[in-house]
Amino acid sequence: KGHNERSILGIPLKPRNEILGALFLQADPPQAYSTEHIRLIETIANQASIAMDNARLFERVQRMAITDSLTGAYNRNYFYDFGEREIGRAYRYKKPLTLLMLDIDHFKLVNDRFGHLTGDQTLKMVVEACASALRQADVLCRFGGEEFTILLPETKADQAAVVAERIRLVVEQSRLPSEQGEVAVTVSLGVAQLGAEKMGLMDLVSWADQALYAAKAAGRNCVRVYSP
Repeated sequence: KGHNERSILGIPLKPRNEILGALFLQADPPQAYSTEHIRLIETIANQASIAMDNARLFERVQRMAITDSLTGAYNRNYFYDFGEREIGRAYRYKKPLTLLMLDIDHFKLVNDRFGHLTGDQTLKMVVEACASALRQADVLCRFGGEEFTILLPETKADQAAVVAERIRLVVEQSRLPSEQGEVAVTVSLGVAQLGAEKMGLMDLVSWADQALYAAKAAGRNCVRVYSP
């Protein structure tokens, strides 16, 4: 036999008519695989395809359980779970933790003028604007309606205020085309850092909410930092 002669067997991993990959085997002798070998390997490939597909479906279901279906941001349940864990971690390792609360200014007017479908697209636009200004470690959640929370691990209030201002500017400059014309919105943001004395997540939410209320009272489209 020639120096480069080999037996190569390739079987696609194809559950539900979607190719996920392929199973390849190689042997030095030519014609090394019999019909029985091929049938056995096909069975193994089919089982591997099913296992891979099930793993993907499980991951998708898990993802759906913790994300907002409209915007793709994390949902409130995930915020509560992640937030409590991050607070515990912050106190354990003596690291700062800051929460931003964001509200889209006069969002009802967007729905009234442009319709709810455009309102939904506006929410997505705001989420994309926020994501562009955040680190991978930061966690953006849809808290409810047009209100969002952003947890910034290992971040002090003054640093978070810079991030909040960056988000405010990006949103202010964003535009969403629609049949009724361009949609432009602004956001108000409240910033609160975890206190030195032991506190819970809802206490931190309350502080950030008070700062958000101060931003609205100051005319909206601005950032305010909570001061205990």
